[in-house]
Amino acid sequence: MKKLAPTLLALAISHQASATVQPINLVEYINPDQDFIVTEVFNGHDKTAFVRVEAEEVIDFTGENIDRRKINEVDGDNIAIVPPKFITPADSSSSVKLYFTDGREKDRLYRVKYVPVRGKERAEFAGSDEHKEETAAAIGIDLVFSQGVLVPKKKPSYSYTINNNNGEIIAANTGDSYFRLRNMNKCTSKGKCVSLGDITVFANSEKEIVELDKNEYLEAEIDVGGDVTEINAKYSDKMIAKK
Repeated sequence: MKKLAPTLLALAISHQASATVQPINLVEYINPDQDFIVTEVFNGHDKTAFVRVEAEEVIDFTGENIDRRKINEVDGDNIAIVPPKFITPADSSSSVKLYFTDGREKDRLYRVKYVPVRGKERAEFAGSDEHKEETAAAIGIDLVFSQGVLVPKKKPSYSYTINNNNGEIIAANTGDSYFRLRNMNKCTSKGKCVSLGDITVFANSEKEIVELDKNEYLEAEIDVGGDVTEINAKYSDKMIAKK
Protein backbone atom coordinates (compact mmCIF):
# COMPACT_ATOMS: atom_id res chain seq x y z
CA MET A 1 0.00 0.00 0.00
CA LYS A 2 2.17 2.75 -1.37
CA LYS A 3 0.33 5.74 0.06
CA LEU A 4 0.65 4.53 3.60
CA ALA A 5 4.36 4.00 3.44
CA PRO A 6 6.02 6.34 5.99
CA THR A 7 8.76 8.66 4.81
CA LEU A 8 12.25 9.58 5.95
CA LEU A 9 12.87 13.31 5.65
CA ALA A 10 16.14 15.26 5.87
CA LEU A 11 15.25 18.55 7.54
CA ALA A 12 18.41 20.55 8.16
CA ILE A 13 22.00 20.33 6.92
CA SER A 14 24.97 21.26 9.08
CA HIS A 15 27.84 19.49 10.82
CA GLN A 16 26.50 16.97 13.34
CA ALA A 17 23.40 14.75 13.32
CA SER A 18 20.99 14.62 16.22
CA ALA A 19 19.95 11.24 17.58
CA THR A 20 16.43 10.30 16.57
CA VAL A 21 14.00 7.44 17.04
CA GLN A 22 12.49 5.10 14.49
CA PRO A 23 9.05 3.49 14.88
CA ILE A 24 9.13 -0.30 15.18
CA ASN A 25 5.97 -0.57 13.05
CA LEU A 26 5.95 1.80 10.11
CA VAL A 27 2.17 1.40 9.81
CA GLU A 28 -0.17 0.85 12.76
CA TYR A 29 -3.74 -0.45 12.51
CA ILE A 30 -6.33 -0.40 15.27
CA ASN A 31 -9.63 -2.26 15.59
CA PRO A 32 -13.03 -0.52 15.60
CA ASP A 33 -13.55 -1.12 19.35
CA GLN A 34 -10.14 0.31 20.31
CA ASP A 35 -9.71 3.90 21.46
CA PHE A 36 -5.93 3.92 21.63
CA ILE A 37 -2.77 2.08 20.68
CA VAL A 38 0.70 1.93 22.20
CA THR A 39 3.41 2.20 19.59
CA GLU A 40 7.11 1.55 20.17
CA VAL A 41 10.03 3.63 18.90
CA PHE A 42 13.72 2.75 19.03
CA ASN A 43 16.86 4.87 19.32
CA GLY A 44 19.64 3.04 17.52
CA HIS A 45 22.15 5.85 17.98
CA ASP A 46 25.01 6.03 20.47
CA LYS A 47 23.61 9.15 22.11
CA THR A 48 20.37 10.26 23.75
CA ALA A 49 17.46 11.29 21.52
CA PHE A 50 15.29 14.30 22.42
CA VAL A 51 12.04 13.95 20.47
CA ARG A 52 8.88 15.95 19.79
CA VAL A 53 5.84 14.11 18.36
CA GLU A 54 3.73 15.76 15.67
CA ALA A 55 0.64 14.46 13.88
CA GLU A 56 -1.30 15.32 10.77
CA GLU A 57 -4.38 13.86 9.16
CA VAL A 58 -4.11 12.67 5.57
CA ILE A 59 -7.16 13.85 3.64
CA ASP A 60 -8.61 11.81 0.74
CA PHE A 61 -5.94 9.14 1.17
CA THR A 62 -7.79 6.72 -1.15
CA GLY A 63 -7.60 9.11 -4.12
CA GLU A 64 -4.79 10.29 -6.36
CA ASN A 65 -4.15 13.54 -4.49
CA ILE A 66 -3.03 13.39 -0.88
CA ASP A 67 -3.63 16.50 1.21
CA ARG A 68 -2.53 16.80 4.81
CA ARG A 69 -3.96 18.79 7.70
CA LYS A 70 -1.80 19.45 10.74
CA ILE A 71 -3.40 18.43 14.01
CA ASN A 72 -4.11 21.27 16.44
CA GLU A 73 -1.95 20.48 19.48
CA VAL A 74 -4.11 22.57 21.84
CA ASP A 75 -7.52 21.16 20.94
CA GLY A 76 -6.36 17.60 20.30
CA ASP A 77 -8.57 17.38 17.22
CA ASN A 78 -9.38 13.63 17.13
CA ILE A 79 -5.95 12.43 18.27
CA ALA A 80 -4.07 12.87 21.55
CA ILE A 81 -0.41 11.93 21.97
CA VAL A 82 1.07 10.93 25.32
CA PRO A 83 3.77 12.00 25.88
CA PRO A 84 4.07 14.77 23.24
CA LYS A 85 7.80 15.06 24.05
CA PHE A 86 10.17 12.45 25.42
CA ILE A 87 13.80 11.42 25.88
CA THR A 88 15.10 8.01 24.74
CA PRO A 89 18.60 6.92 25.82
CA ALA A 90 21.01 5.43 23.31
CA ASP A 91 20.22 1.90 22.11
CA SER A 92 16.87 1.73 23.87
CA SER A 93 13.16 2.12 23.15
CA SER A 94 10.23 4.25 24.32
CA SER A 95 6.47 3.84 24.22
CA VAL A 96 4.05 6.43 22.85
CA LYS A 97 0.29 6.18 23.41
CA LEU A 98 -2.02 7.49 20.69
CA TYR A 99 -5.67 8.14 21.63
CA PHE A 100 -8.46 8.27 19.03
CA THR A 101 -11.76 9.12 20.73
CA ASP A 102 -13.37 11.60 18.33
CA GLY A 103 -13.85 11.72 14.58
CA ARG A 104 -14.74 8.03 14.34
CA GLU A 105 -17.67 8.50 11.94
CA LYS A 106 -15.40 7.37 9.08
CA ASP A 107 -12.01 5.79 8.44
CA ARG A 108 -9.14 8.19 9.00
CA LEU A 109 -5.42 8.07 8.26
CA TYR A 110 -2.92 9.90 10.44
CA ARG A 111 0.77 10.52 9.91
CA VAL A 112 2.74 10.63 13.15
CA LYS A 113 6.19 12.23 13.00
CA TYR A 114 9.04 11.84 15.48
CA VAL A 115 11.03 15.05 15.27
CA PRO A 116 14.45 15.35 16.96
CA VAL A 117 14.77 18.68 18.75
CA ARG A 118 17.83 20.83 19.34
CA GLY A 119 18.83 24.29 20.46
CA LYS A 120 16.56 26.12 22.89
CA GLU A 121 13.76 23.57 22.54
CA ARG A 122 16.04 20.70 23.52
CA ALA A 123 17.28 22.74 26.47
CA GLU A 124 13.77 22.51 27.91
CA PHE A 125 14.38 18.77 28.37
CA ALA A 126 17.68 19.33 30.18
CA GLY A 127 18.34 19.62 33.89
CA SER A 128 21.47 21.59 34.75
CA ASP A 129 22.36 24.99 33.31
CA GLU A 130 25.60 23.52 31.97
CA HIS A 131 23.71 20.83 30.03
CA LYS A 132 21.24 23.45 28.77
CA GLU A 133 24.07 25.48 27.25
CA GLU A 134 25.50 22.36 25.61
CA THR A 135 22.21 21.28 24.05
CA ALA A 136 21.29 24.80 22.96
CA ALA A 137 24.50 25.01 20.94
CA ALA A 138 24.01 21.72 19.10
CA ILE A 139 23.48 21.84 15.33
CA GLY A 140 23.39 19.12 12.70
CA ILE A 141 21.51 17.02 10.18
CA ASP A 142 18.13 15.94 11.52
CA LEU A 143 16.25 12.91 10.23
CA VAL A 144 12.54 12.68 10.89
CA PHE A 145 10.89 9.25 10.82
CA SER A 146 7.13 8.99 10.44
CA GLN A 147 4.53 6.25 10.59
CA GLY A 148 1.02 5.87 9.25
CA VAL A 149 -1.86 5.09 11.62
CA LEU A 150 -5.07 3.84 10.01
CA VAL A 151 -8.09 4.28 12.28
CA PRO A 152 -11.43 2.67 11.29
CA LYS A 153 -14.85 4.10 11.98
CA LYS A 154 -16.81 2.96 14.99
CA LYS A 155 -19.37 0.20 14.36
CA PRO A 156 -18.49 -0.39 10.70
CA SER A 157 -20.67 -2.35 8.27
CA TYR A 158 -18.42 -4.82 6.47
CA SER A 159 -19.30 -6.15 3.04
CA TYR A 160 -16.85 -7.63 0.55
CA THR A 161 -16.19 -10.32 -2.03
CA ILE A 162 -13.00 -11.95 -3.25
CA ASN A 163 -13.54 -13.53 -6.67
CA ASN A 164 -11.44 -15.45 -9.16
CA ASN A 165 -11.89 -14.48 -12.80
CA ASN A 166 -9.82 -17.01 -14.81
CA GLY A 167 -6.91 -16.68 -12.41
CA GLU A 168 -7.30 -12.95 -11.73
CA ILE A 169 -8.05 -12.59 -8.01
CA ILE A 170 -10.03 -9.41 -7.27
CA ALA A 171 -11.11 -8.10 -3.87
CA ALA A 172 -14.12 -5.74 -3.85
CA ASN A 173 -15.06 -3.79 -0.73
CA THR A 174 -18.68 -2.58 -0.74
CA GLY A 175 -18.71 -1.82 3.00
CA ASP A 176 -18.00 1.43 4.82
CA SER A 177 -14.62 0.54 6.34
CA TYR A 178 -11.37 -1.01 5.17
CA PHE A 179 -10.24 -4.61 5.50
CA ARG A 180 -6.82 -6.16 5.02
CA LEU A 181 -5.29 -9.17 3.30
CA ARG A 182 -2.20 -10.23 5.26
CA ASN A 183 0.65 -12.68 4.83
CA MET A 184 -0.22 -13.35 1.21
CA ASN A 185 1.74 -16.03 -0.66
CA LYS A 186 1.46 -17.22 -4.24
CA CYS A 187 2.41 -20.89 -4.33
CA THR A 188 2.91 -23.58 -6.93
CA SER A 189 1.55 -27.12 -6.72
CA LYS A 190 5.09 -28.19 -5.75
CA GLY A 191 4.93 -25.99 -2.65
CA LYS A 192 7.26 -23.22 -3.80
CA CYS A 193 5.87 -19.89 -2.54
CA VAL A 194 6.53 -16.19 -3.18
CA SER A 195 5.52 -13.65 -0.56
CA LEU A 196 3.14 -10.92 -1.74
CA GLY A 197 3.06 -9.01 1.55
CA ASP A 198 -0.10 -7.26 2.81
CA ILE A 199 -2.67 -5.01 1.15
CA THR A 200 -5.49 -2.79 2.41
CA VAL A 201 -8.78 -2.61 0.52
CA PHE A 202 -10.54 0.65 1.33
CA ALA A 203 -14.29 1.17 1.53
CA ASN A 204 -16.11 1.33 -1.81
CA SER A 205 -13.11 0.19 -3.83
CA GLU A 206 -11.66 -2.92 -5.42
CA LYS A 207 -8.15 -4.23 -5.96
CA GLU A 208 -6.55 -6.87 -8.11
CA ILE A 209 -4.59 -9.03 -5.71
CA VAL A 210 -2.70 -11.40 -7.98
CA GLU A 211 -2.91 -13.43 -11.19
CA LEU A 212 -2.66 -17.20 -10.82
CA ASP A 213 -1.58 -19.80 -13.35
CA LYS A 214 -3.37 -23.15 -13.45
CA ASN A 215 -0.79 -24.82 -11.19
CA GLU A 216 -0.76 -21.99 -8.62
CA TYR A 217 -2.80 -21.06 -5.57
CA LEU A 218 -3.10 -18.14 -3.14
CA GLU A 219 -2.86 -18.43 0.62
CA ALA A 220 -3.62 -15.43 2.83
CA GLU A 221 -5.37 -14.10 5.92
CA ILE A 222 -8.39 -11.80 5.74
CA ASP A 223 -8.35 -9.33 8.64
CA VAL A 224 -11.75 -7.68 9.09
CA GLY A 225 -11.74 -5.42 12.13
CA GLY A 226 -9.44 -7.81 13.99
CA ASP A 227 -11.35 -10.99 13.02
CA VAL A 228 -8.93 -13.10 10.98
CA THR A 229 -9.88 -15.84 8.50
CA GLU A 230 -7.45 -17.95 6.49
CA ILE A 231 -8.04 -18.58 2.79
CA ASN A 232 -6.47 -20.99 0.34
CA ALA A 233 -7.62 -20.27 -3.20
CA LYS A 234 -6.87 -22.46 -6.21
CA TYR A 235 -7.01 -21.41 -9.85
CA SER A 236 -10.29 -23.30 -10.26
CA ASP A 237 -12.05 -21.57 -7.32
CA LYS A 238 -14.52 -18.92 -8.45
CA MET A 239 -15.87 -17.48 -5.20
CA ILE A 240 -13.06 -17.32 -2.65
CA ALA A 241 -14.61 -15.28 0.17
CA LYS A 242 -17.73 -13.23 0.84
CA LYS A 243 -19.26 -11.22 3.67
